[in-house]
Amino acid sequence: LATEAALGTALVLGGVMCVRSFVGMTREDLGFVAKDLYTVAIAPAARPGSQQAALAWYDEALEAVRTIPGVRSVGGADVVVTSTMAPMRGLSSAYPGQAGRYQITSSYFETLGTRLLAGRAFTEAEIQAAAHVAILNEAAARLIWPDDPPLSTVGRLLQLHGDPPRQVVGLAPTFTDWSDTRRPAALYLPKGAQPSAFTQAVARMEPGRALDVRTVGAALASRVGDARVDVRYVPATLEPDLVDPRFRAVLLGTFALTGLILAAIGLYAAASADVTLRRYETGVRLALGASEREVSRRVILDTCRPVLAGVAVGLIFSYWSAQFFQTFLRRVDGRDPWTYALGALTLGLTAVAAAWLPARRAASTDPATVLRAQ
Repeated sequence: LATEAALGTALVLGGVMCVRSFVGMTREDLGFVAKDLYTVAIAPAARPGSQQAALAWYDEALEAVRTIPGVRSVGGADVVVTSTMAPMRGLSSAYPGQAGRYQITSSYFETLGTRLLAGRAFTEAEIQAAAHVAILNEAAARLIWPDDPPLSTVGRLLQLHGDPPRQVVGLAPTFTDWSDTRRPAALYLPKGAQPSAFTQAVARMEPGRALDVRTVGAALASRVGDARVDVRYVPATLEPDLVDPRFRAVLLGTFALTGLILAAIGLYAAASADVTLRRYETGVRLALGASEREVSRRVILDTCRPVLAGVAVGLIFSYWSAQFFQTFLRRVDGRDPWTYALGALTLGLTAVAAAWLPARRAASTDPATVLRAQ
């Protein structure tokens, strides 16, 4: 019984944590609305001769996608969210490998369904003029001005090495990447602020409408000529990141439930056998004045003692193994005391519930019948 309880405790804790981790991922605010959102990779069949020509072609391509029936909005960027591409440039030599630059159109955040935390998005006039303005996400604001609250960065001048001073006009949330828990910092600039390759866009469709390669290819062909096209539904691109957490949640959740059932069956069988073997003793106790409540309490306590010892061993083992198990969890502490308390309480209640029926049967023993039988 103690071994079953220890194993059951470890399984319950692992199952609860994996389920919490998975449910937390599915409910986590990504910073954008994935439903009805598509990423569109577009590139001309022949490479434009200059940066200005490339930008002009890209603008026409965005307009072509915007005219497709069912498209609510289109936004452009040199690297779009969920594209798995790294930013074209880092934030600054002062922050190597800690942040990236993204050049976006005025409708980029609107298309993503992202609500800015403060300030505003770029205007079309700022995009056309490649104005010296910038939008930071929360992580970048904390990185650049660690002593100031992020909301206070709007309106300040951002001076990075090798860059002209830029006014911060907006504060964006930090996009969440399930495959990367670092929540990278980002600096957003108007499209065309620096030389870059623009081959990606995001398109939001009306509910129930879909976007496919053929439709986008036809729209581009009618406006900008032949182009290479790739269309991906954003929720589908996020799904692979949920496969392993879902598998672990289902697997350990099933093991935890199985462990609880086996522990309950073992406890019930042990308590029933104890009541049967000690039937004469129980009859004597009742004949000498013991109350039914006292008899029931004795049976339950005798059954639960090894369970308590097993639960203690299971808690110690789970605490030790959390250092290895933590890598499989996202934003869940493998040594969360409330989860440990829940696991111990679950096993304790299971033990009491399993011992209750045999205890009730022992308390209903007729002393006269038992003593006559002896």
